[in-house]
Amino acid sequence: MRKLLLTISVLAFISTVSFSQTVKVENTKLQTEELTSKDVKVQTQQDFLTQKKERFMTYSDSTFRTENKIPNSFPKYVNTGNIKEDTSLFDTSFKSWVKNNKEEYDKIKDALSI
Repeated sequence: MRKLLLTISVLAFISTVSFSQTVKVENTKLQTEELTSKDVKVQTQQDFLTQKKERFMTYSDSTFRTENKIPNSFPKYVNTGNIKEDTSLFDTSFKSWVKNNKEEYDKIKDALSI
């Protein structure tokens, strides 16, 4: 009887340890997947900001502005090195300009590819 109880106790302990290790492995996999997902999201946002910056800088190019008859009052992208702030500032300026210059905006929006 004691042997049976000892065997059952040992088996119960082994299954508990095995279950605990499985849970740890699953949690580690989950954390790794979450981290990878966050990294991809950050890279995607950075790529998006970079594309926006390039487009906004094109709008600020004097040749582009002249060829497409972009008015001097149209906002220019200022590159301070902080892509997030710079694109946000241009976005705000652009929206304000559009709101105050609807007729001029309608004339140039095809050139801006918006």
